[in-house]
Amino acid sequence: MELNATTGLTDTASLNLGSAAQSVAIDPGNSMLYVGLIDGVEELNPQTGAIISRDSALVGGNNLTFVDQSDGLLWVANYLVGLQALSLTDLAPELSVGIPTGGNSQDALTLDSPAHLLFVVNESSGKVAVVDPSDGKVLNSGISAGSDDSSLAFDSADGLVYVGGENVTAIDPATQSVVGSPIALPPHAITMGVTYDPSREALYVSTAGEYPDYASTVTVLNGSSLSASSAASVNIPVGELAGAPYAFYLPGGESPASTVVWVPNIQSGTVSVIASPPEVSYFAASPSTVDEGQTVQFLLGYSGGAGPDTIAYSGLPSGCASADATVITCSPDVAGRSNVNVSVTDALGEIANASAELTVAPTLDVALTLVPGPNPVLDAGQTLNGSVRSSGGTPSYSYSWEFGDGTGATGSSMSHVYAHAGDYLLNVTARDSAGEAVTDSRIVIVNAAPNVALSVAPRNETDLGTALLFTATVTGGTGTGTGTWSFSGSPTEPENSSTGVFSMGHSWTGPGTFGATFEYVDAVNASTSQTVSVVVEPALSAIVTDSTSSTSVGSEVSFQAAVSGGLAPYNATWAFGDGSFGYGLTATHAYANAGAYSVRLTLRDSAGVEVNESLSVSVGAPSGGGTSLGPSLFLGLIVGVALAVAVLWVAGRSRRRKPAPPHPYVPPEG
Repeated sequence: MELNATTGLTDTASLNLGSAAQSVAIDPGNSMLYVGLIDGVEELNPQTGAIISRDSALVGGNNLTFVDQSDGLLWVANYLVGLQALSLTDLAPELSVGIPTGGNSQDALTLDSPAHLLFVVNESSGKVAVVDPSDGKVLNSGISAGSDDSSLAFDSADGLVYVGGENVTAIDPATQSVVGSPIALPPHAITMGVTYDPSREALYVSTAGEYPDYASTVTVLNGSSLSASSAASVNIPVGELAGAPYAFYLPGGESPASTVVWVPNIQSGTVSVIASPPEVSYFAASPSTVDEGQTVQFLLGYSGGAGPDTIAYSGLPSGCASADATVITCSPDVAGRSNVNVSVTDALGEIANASAELTVAPTLDVALTLVPGPNPVLDAGQTLNGSVRSSGGTPSYSYSWEFGDGTGATGSSMSHVYAHAGDYLLNVTARDSAGEAVTDSRIVIVNAAPNVALSVAPRNETDLGTALLFTATVTGGTGTGTGTWSFSGSPTEPENSSTGVFSMGHSWTGPGTFGATFEYVDAVNASTSQTVSVVVEPALSAIVTDSTSSTSVGSEVSFQAAVSGGLAPYNATWAFGDGSFGYGLTATHAYANAGAYSVRLTLRDSAGVEVNESLSVSVGAPSGGGTSLGPSLFLGLIVGVALAVAVLWVAGRSRRRKPAPPHPYVPPEG
């Protein structure tokens, strides 16, 4: 009959077989069922029960050990003719090895798949033979593994063949010899079978006791290594006259948590199902502390159990939902602490539980403070200071700065100087211990440093008391600034301007060399200054003298001006008092009429300062008693001179006129 491997209940009606069944084997490649009978072998469709093919030649009992998919063979331990191989396709005989298997060989052979060697218990000799499954050739006919050997299995975990008899012994296929010491079994009359479960790396050995109760035991060995197999074992009582155990994978489960071992109890007519309950090996939240909205994974690892399992989670934080999976990925959206539970339930109803704690911190926040701020505008060369603090998230915090000019810094505070003008994007990134990162950004405007150029008009020299015009032109800097003039020997004089041009007039009350300084402070307190030197001359003065204080008509008088102070060069004008003038620091003049005259000097220097000085001259009659020229005579002389000049000019033009050519005209020679 067909049983449900999970529930143990009959799923379909009993299969109709030609004779009593002694063994079954399944081909996982085509899902066909092979049944060993007293008088033959049958291939059946397990879904419909239909017989696909039959071999009736093998009489005397047949124990089907396994399906050899790589060679397309079904290996049969026949009680009468020994080891045989049938075709999986139609059960036609393929190989007859002839090694006697006998009635006590319950699980007579096994295949070392990596080495492709067949190991067979020889019932007649009680030894283990080695066969090439490709052609049936016997490679070794006598490995003495122990007494009463009747079954064996290949352990893929450690690569050894384990033989069951009075004890359990191991054979190394590479050397085809026994290794290690025998592994003791509970007291028994016969070893019924050995099977290997790769899902748990475990060996199952079934043994039966004496008549009449045939009490049976399944011994479970750790098959991960020979030393592990020898170190510990578990004995499980099972029914009466237990047959060979069979490791059965329950479809729908996840290996290794889905395999069970069936043990048929021949005397009692029952089947014992051996399965380890599920066991959680680890369950954790990764990471165990996250921020709101951050991704977390719940990781589950377990082993054991039978058949399809069900995984359920409870206590998940908001934003996470349960799923039938070993990994849940989600993003919690509410801060708090959660105790998350998981339960694993296998197909047999066995449950394993575990719990893990998750802490969800508030969203990480960052607050940035800048000086000057909050939106910095400063000059090149000035220092920008900043600090940052965080809240929320999962302490502790770390900070990194990017200043936008290719440089950066770390820490909760910083000071930085921008060397060049421009607009820069400043970023500060805060990271918490949960790995969340938040960035705050600001635009930093950096202007060129202020610069001052000074000019003095008309020049940087002047007279005492005469003002100069000082002009300061400011470029660069930030915003509207304040300018202050300071003049050595004079008080400071502030001046404001919105155009960047600052002008101020200033004079000094004493002579000397002085400095005029302009200091400029812009809106972000960046300052610069320039100084120009000014020479202040003593006051302009002149002393006038003449060659004589009295003279006669027609005689020349020399006048001189001795200048001190003022700013050279000078401009001197003489007014002689008779309506005529002279120029220069020295001048001469002859008077036409006797009398007393006041001579005046007007002196102007390059700074525009003007002084006037005067002296008196007495003019007497000409020497020798001549009379002085009266006004009528003087006017007549002037008119006479003018007429004479006119006559001379006309005569000159007449002399320059070209003479007429001679008549008659004679051409020149040559």
